[in-house]
Amino acid sequence: MKVYIYTEKYTSRFKYVAEHVFKHILREDVIFFRDIEKARQCKEPLICYSRTVTLPNAINICPHGLLFQSGIRKQEIAVSDWDDTRMFFQTGYGDYDVPFDIFSASFYLLSRYEEYDAPVDEEGRYKKENSLAYRNGFLDRPVVDEWAYKLEGMLVKKFRCTPMVKIGYRVHPSVIIDNYYKYRHCSVLTNIGKLFKKFFSGDFKSFNKQLRIMLYIDKDPYSNIKEITDFHYESDLMPSFFVMVKKGKKDCRNTYTMFYSLRRSLRRMFVTGLHPSYYSDSDPKKMAKELKKLEGSIVKNRVSTNLFHNFRFEIPRSYESLLKIGIEEDFSMGYPDAVGFRAGTCTPFRFYDIKHESKTRLQVHSMVFCDYMLRNMGVKPSEMDNLLKPLIDRVKAVEGQLCCAVSNCALSDSGRWQGWNTPLSYVYRYASLLETHDKKSAEHLAK
Repeated sequence: MKVYIYTEKYTSRFKYVAEHVFKHILREDVIFFRDIEKARQCKEPLICYSRTVTLPNAINICPHGLLFQSGIRKQEIAVSDWDDTRMFFQTGYGDYDVPFDIFSASFYLLSRYEEYDAPVDEEGRYKKENSLAYRNGFLDRPVVDEWAYKLEGMLVKKFRCTPMVKIGYRVHPSVIIDNYYKYRHCSVLTNIGKLFKKFFSGDFKSFNKQLRIMLYIDKDPYSNIKEITDFHYESDLMPSFFVMVKKGKKDCRNTYTMFYSLRRSLRRMFVTGLHPSYYSDSDPKKMAKELKKLEGSIVKNRVSTNLFHNFRFEIPRSYESLLKIGIEEDFSMGYPDAVGFRAGTCTPFRFYDIKHESKTRLQVHSMVFCDYMLRNMGVKPSEMDNLLKPLIDRVKAVEGQLCCAVSNCALSDSGRWQGWNTPLSYVYRYASLLETHDKKSAEHLAK
């Protein structure tokens, strides 16, 4: 199906969001034009995006005005229900077919309009409590994708055309390595302190375990690359790795010494990305040094992907830093203490720089859930299932990309991570089975 869009004002914002909706979410071709007579004579699926005219041979959407503006302006937003989802920027009165401006609402979420010059927490991160989606209860829905499918359904019904077959659902798992050792290569004082604490608290089992690891009798639980690969292979998944190569005061205290086996595995088998240290996100020079070390000392190859440490990034500054050092993809679009869809989508999208009113080359992926989010939310292992399966189902419903991440620490099944491995494995297996099976089969086979 080829979709035609008539608009009186063609802007970079409108082109950006319309192409994302049709080309990337719906996999449909889209053609723009500004000739009203041509629009009136059009016999193909047509959208009329205009404040001044409506056309009987089109799906009519009234512009809100956001896509015709530049820079950041204060927006008055009221959220309400639309069918089984939510909407805002209501404009669809009278002869209009859609009750709100789908394109402006999508742009607002995709561009992270609300995050520019917004207050941040003590870690320098945008707070979920300030987001429109969290405040109005739709953070757990990929509303941009849902709106796109509803719009496509309206076009199909009106023009009796056949939509493109969608087979886009895929799982993109990542592994975060902040720390490759729990006890080995820690400073002597740190290890002694841990031993004393366990001894005087009467935790002799943990005391003996740590001592055996320090004496190289037992394996360090965080040095678990084989276990990590087995965990993913059981679900027929191939993970990417994000590795931190520098430690600072705010990072784990361990001295970061890479085992030869880790370097060999990453070079030979996996895509590896940058996981910047705590302070480097605000300094592109520091990020560039860490990237150079990762490329030169560990993977021996070019690195083009990134996942910020503890989701500590700020828009647009942090994304500008990534672009400066040559990073092409980022997987940090999530909150540190909430699962869901921070940008309202589960389809990868190009970052739009509002400061320069242009689409950049940086591809952004929504991080739907990870162990760090779950821990900060206080989610127990027994609760993961009920929390995460609805999110997975919603990604599958719109044939999106399910990005999820787990740390090597969480899969160590030790300390505070004890009991996490099995429920995480169930969730991953369920998500993977949906790539080839329906929900009923996935639920049955994942048990």
